[in-house]
Amino acid sequence: PPRIAEQLQKTVTATPKFFTNMPVVLDLQHCASVETPIDFQAIMSLLREQGLIPVGISNASPEQLSAANSAGLGLLS
Repeated sequence: PPRIAEQLQKTVTATPKFFTNMPVVLDLQHCASVETPIDFQAIMSLLREQGLIPVGISNASPEQLSAANSAGLGLLS
């Protein structure tokens, strides 16, 4: 996800100490109707590269939840 990587890098670079080791929950509210599988492993790698800690997802479809669980993410509501 190049667009995600670019935006993430801009955001973290602006205030790096604020984001260091920050836990992250991915809110999938606007992705619930997306039929293309989400590559959670790639997103988790991007987050970790920026010093963030991916911990879970919210507002996921059943398919997204299954994929996220397989990647090691929990469900937060």
